[in-house]
Amino acid sequence: MLSTNKINFLRQRELLKWNTFDMRESTDTIGSMSTATVVPAEHDNDDVGGLDMGSANDKVATLIAIPTHWDRDQHIRFKVVYIPNTTGSPDFAVKYTPLTANTTAMSVASSGTALDTVIPTDTIIVADTLHKTEEGILNGGTLGNAVDYLMLSVDITTGITSTLFVGLEVEFTPKYYKGYQGPAGPWSNV
Repeated sequence: MLSTNKINFLRQRELLKWNTFDMRESTDTIGSMSTATVVPAEHDNDDVGGLDMGSANDKVATLIAIPTHWDRDQHIRFKVVYIPNTTGSPDFAVKYTPLTANTTAMSVASSGTALDTVIPTDTIIVADTLHKTEEGILNGGTLGNAVDYLMLSVDITTGITSTLFVGLEVEFTPKYYKGYQGPAGPWSNV
C-alpha cells in the first residue's frame, strides 16, 4: 500500500491474457500457425486456453499502450501465469522495450531489456495446477512521460514439457492526481 497526503492507495492488478500475445519461436521471428513452436492450446479439455511453450527459448510478445492510470513513478511488477503438465523448475525472462510513437525504431523492440529485478526460478510442486511466478520489477521512474507503448516479451529460458502460458499479470499503483477529482463543470461548487 502506498500512502500520499493521508490517502492510501492499494496496488491494482491486470492480466494480459495469452491471446493478446504474438506467437514466437526461439529464432525470435513471428511464427505462423503452420510452423510456430508456440501454438494456441487448451489445457486437458477444461476450457482454459493458453500458448504452449514447451521448449527452452520459446517466446511470446505483445505491444500495449501504457495505460494512463499507471503511476510510472512507482514500481511496476510482473508475474507469469502458467499451467505446467510436469514438475520441474522453469525459468521465465520478462523483457520490455519502451516505444515512443514516430520516434523509436522497431528494430530495437525485438531484443528488449531485462526487468530491474528478474523473476526467480519457479519450482513446480504439483503439475496441472495454475501457477504464478514470483514478481519481477520494473523500477519506478524508468518509463518517461514521452513513452507511449510498451513491448513486453516472455521467454521460457529453461523449458519443461508442455508449459501452457496463460498470461502476464501486471501489478501497479494507480496514478494520483492532485486537486478535486469530482465532476467538473458549472454545477461544481469547487
